[in-house]
Amino acid sequence: MDGGLPGSATTDLPIKHIFEPTVTQPGPRGILACDTAGIQARRLTAMKEDRRVRVALEEMARVYPELRRHFERGASKCWDEDEWARGAYAWFRPGQMLSLMPDIARLEGCVHFAGEHTCAWVGWMQGALESGVRAAREISEAA
Repeated sequence: MDGGLPGSATTDLPIKHIFEPTVTQPGPRGILACDTAGIQARRLTAMKEDRRVRVALEEMARVYPELRRHFERGASKCWDEDEWARGAYAWFRPGQMLSLMPDIARLEGCVHFAGEHTCAWVGWMQGALESGVRAAREISEAA
């Protein structure tokens, strides 16, 4: 990133996270991505894609002022609009992780539960993978 700024940030802006998934990729170009959740995500989802990209660019430029100068194009993915996902990840209210975590992945008869919401990696692919491995291990050990 220009100006010695890191390639990722967590903010208190409408966009919660900014990250550069191409940081180790060679060459002068890269991808800077952002995400949000909760009510801010709902507000963005209600916008047309070109407006969502403009809003994201405006918000990221508050963190990385030189971004507009380097911007070429953008895209938007709203998980609520995805017919197979209908949302990106679990969105716990304050205190719910502590109250639900002891039971959320607990075996119920022969039904095993997995998903990013059932482990400490809530919201991350790592959580989905970790919970899938755990559920597979539980099934294997039960056989």
